[in-house]
Amino acid sequence: MKKPLGIGMVVLMFVVLGSLPRMVVADPGPPRDVPRSAIVEIFLLKAPGLNVIGSKWEVAYEFRITNEAALWTEREKFKGTSNERVGDLLKQATAKNSLESIRGQKLLLEIPFTAETLERLRNQPTSRITLTTATMTPENVKLSHEQELKAQAFLFYSVISVYDAKLKKTLTIPVTRIWDFANFAEARFEVKIEINDDGSFNVKSSRWSLK
Repeated sequence: MKKPLGIGMVVLMFVVLGSLPRMVVADPGPPRDVPRSAIVEIFLLKAPGLNVIGSKWEVAYEFRITNEAALWTEREKFKGTSNERVGDLLKQATAKNSLESIRGQKLLLEIPFTAETLERLRNQPTSRITLTTATMTPENVKLSHEQELKAQAFLFYSVISVYDAKLKKTLTIPVTRIWDFANFAEARFEVKIEINDDGSFNVKSSRWSLK
C-alpha cells in the first residue's frame, strides 16, 4: 500500500503535476530494517535498431538523496532552465551496453548506501496523521515540518544516449525522477523507454516525475 506524503512533497507534486492531494504529516517510528542499496533498472522496450548490429546505448547518471522539506525549499532548482542539483550525491557513474541482443536491452544500476544514508532511512517516519483545516494548528504544522526533515526522497538525474543503427543517429534522452522512500521502501525503481520509427520517444517510470 502506498503511503501518504509530507506537505513539502505534496506541494511540490502540486506545482509539478497540477493537482493537490490531501495534506498529511508523519509520526516517527522505531528503527527498522532498510535496503543496503538502491536498484534502478532501465529498459529499452522498443526501437527501430534493436537487435541490429552497431546499435548501443549508455546512461550517465547521478543518484542523490534529500529530505522532503528540501524538495520544497529548493524547488527553483527543478525548473527546466536550472542545471543545479538537489540533495547529497550517493553515486555518479555511467553504464553502457550493446543493443544487438535482448540481454543488452536492460541497464542495471546499483547504488550502495553509506552508513549515514542507512541511518537517515531508518529514521524515516513510519506512520501518518492527516492535516485538515480543523487540525492545521501551529503545533501540527511544526510537527509536519519536523517529519519532512526526516522523510527521505531519492533523486535520479540522468542522460541516456541511444545510437540506433537503423536510424543511423544518436538520440539523447534526459530523465529526471524523484522517488520518495515512504512509497518505495525497497528502493527499487524502473525506467522504461520506447523509441518510435520517426525517432520520437516515450519514457515511463516508477511513480511520478519531474519533466
